[in-house]
Amino acid sequence: MISGCYTWNDGSSYEGSINNGLRHGFGFFRSGTHPVSYIGYWCKGKRHGKGTVYYDQERTSWYSGDWVNNIREGWGTRCYKSGNIYEGQWEKNVRHGKGRMRWLTANQEYMGQWVHGIQQGYGTHIWYLKRMPAPQFCLRNEYIGDLVNGERHGRGKFMYARGAVYDGEWVCNKKHGKGKFVFNNGHVYEGEFIDDRIVEYPAVQVDAVSAEELNAICSGSHFDTENITVIN
Repeated sequence: MISGCYTWNDGSSYEGSINNGLRHGFGFFRSGTHPVSYIGYWCKGKRHGKGTVYYDQERTSWYSGDWVNNIREGWGTRCYKSGNIYEGQWEKNVRHGKGRMRWLTANQEYMGQWVHGIQQGYGTHIWYLKRMPAPQFCLRNEYIGDLVNGERHGRGKFMYARGAVYDGEWVCNKKHGKGKFVFNNGHVYEGEFIDDRIVEYPAVQVDAVSAEELNAICSGSHFDTENITVIN
């Protein structure tokens, strides 16, 4: 195995180890036709082992981690041009296994299982809300539980920024089945839910009503809604 510098007619260049005329070992490659560069390990001309690819000249879009025959496979970190970042397991160039994704623009974060690039299995999804002047901490909605095709589906707990908690069954992002809803004043409703609504009071969406208002509904009194926002 030898080391050297090589340049192609299209302007591409490579500096590093060579074996039998192929990039093999550690080296740096820069494309002459695209703003792409790679520094890391090679095996028989392919990215293989630990390495980092930069997908733009500004180096704001990159992947750093494991490679197998030019494919992202194993553990790695992918930073997107938007500022969104994923750190975790990969398979065949997609997020697969355990990982953490942070969406900068949407102000969201997910930690848990992925299947073929989609949130699936068990995980925690957090929606960060605007910082309040007092107290000085970031309000957030948080879901911990099962997901299918990126949606809350199965068993899970949703903790609302204003203090309410739902723990129970979900279908396609909606409370559906058996569950318990604890209002932000500590009052509890436990029973059946259908399409985000309490079975006994189908006209009421539980996320938008307080315990006192629910009591008013039961007695036929007028009530005003107090929204507890869920960001999907």
